[in-house]
Amino acid sequence: MAALSLFGSKAHADEPDADEEPQVRQGSDWLAIPLLEFNDDEGLVYGVKVELIDFGQNEKPYAWYAEAKLQHSTTNRHQHRLLFDFPRAWSTRWRLTIRAEFLHIADANYFGAGNRSPGVGARGERFHQYRLTEPRLTAQARYVWNNGFFIGTGLTGNVTLIDVPDGRLLALQAPRGLNGGVGLAMVATAGFDNRDNELVPHRGIYAEVYARGAPETVGNTFGTATMGTIAQGYFDPLSWLVLAQRFMLERSVGDVPFYEMGHMGSLHIFPALGGVFSQRGFLENRFIGRGRFLSNTEARVYFPPLWDHLHTGLVAFTDVSRVVEDDGQSFIDGLHPSYGGGVSINWKYAFLFRMDYGVSEEGGLFYIEGRHMF
Repeated sequence: MAALSLFGSKAHADEPDADEEPQVRQGSDWLAIPLLEFNDDEGLVYGVKVELIDFGQNEKPYAWYAEAKLQHSTTNRHQHRLLFDFPRAWSTRWRLTIRAEFLHIADANYFGAGNRSPGVGARGERFHQYRLTEPRLTAQARYVWNNGFFIGTGLTGNVTLIDVPDGRLLALQAPRGLNGGVGLAMVATAGFDNRDNELVPHRGIYAEVYARGAPETVGNTFGTATMGTIAQGYFDPLSWLVLAQRFMLERSVGDVPFYEMGHMGSLHIFPALGGVFSQRGFLENRFIGRGRFLSNTEARVYFPPLWDHLHTGLVAFTDVSRVVEDDGQSFIDGLHPSYGGGVSINWKYAFLFRMDYGVSEEGGLFYIEGRHMF
């Protein structure tokens, strides 16, 4: 396992005098990463990611950001993405984010719904696997006030294609969504964000409530609605220590297909519960259901910077999740805990590389990702 990085930057305007505080967030930078990674959900991963970022005149989080990512794996998983983010679109308080993604997973997981779904048993991993292909396009406009409050709206459209061999668990259970479907969802959000940095926050709060509706009247294969909330907090009691916490709770109603039960988030969705973005130590989408609860707790230690801009650190974490269903269990008895640690490397608090190892009752899994989980 390895990851190769190439850093570059354009000239910065007006370098400060030696006795002044350096202005490290001025001008523009780029980062090209030839990807050669390994994790236990995807196997050997290879590809390339290019990030462009313009800080303007110390604008926060930046003046604009663009990313292109092409990624493939030895398990025949394709994850390609184009992302454009304009925090002050048209020099206004509107933040515009556009994301185009293509996802193809030859070994997507389906273990059944609920907290008591069995893990990989005597039949092996293939019994729980199927093929998923999903192009997705998302656009969001968010109005942000100076005090950190925001409201937003957006659209997300996707086409989900499912291919499952006979005899697999998904084919045997035949849940809603077995033949895939078309989704066009309208999203409304409101919240508060006063984090000092979005990619590597040291202090502040991010809180959001959101509603996502996909009525059949606009061409959706399944009519669904989802309500959710996110609460994230960051506290730095010492200059080298950051304590971070995230809570998420989400509930879907209507004709919810099984593959939507394995997502969380408002417009930027991610696989849950289980996997690098939700719960390390469990396989991706290990637990799915109409109601989903997630807690992530991290202690992040940062060492003094190298060459003024390269920051390294260590991380210890605990993840807890639960499918929220009427399953006859108490809330505590139905929780799924995991724990672990990792290392992080970031450049100017703008580009991040992180490696984690998570352990659960079902074993240990290794992850490499280009950002913090939250």
